[in-house]
Amino acid sequence: MTSTTSDFTGNSTPRAARPSFKALIAGWVYSVQLGRMRSVLRSMSDDQLAQIGVKRADINAYSGALMGQN
Repeated sequence: MTSTTSDFTGNSTPRAARPSFKALIAGWVYSVQLGRMRSVLRSMSDDQLAQIGVKRADINAYSGALMGQN
């Protein structure tokens, strides 16, 4: 038997479908790290970006690739 929980609207959701607190924190940490990386890359000059082989337009894709996003 699967345990369920109800929200304030009366909708039931299996407990297994809800993310754990640990998963929520991990997702938050990931988002903060990704944001910091993008901020640092955006603060670099075009010459500095060129030295690492990144175009300014590709910062989001590059940082996502470094963090393991597909």
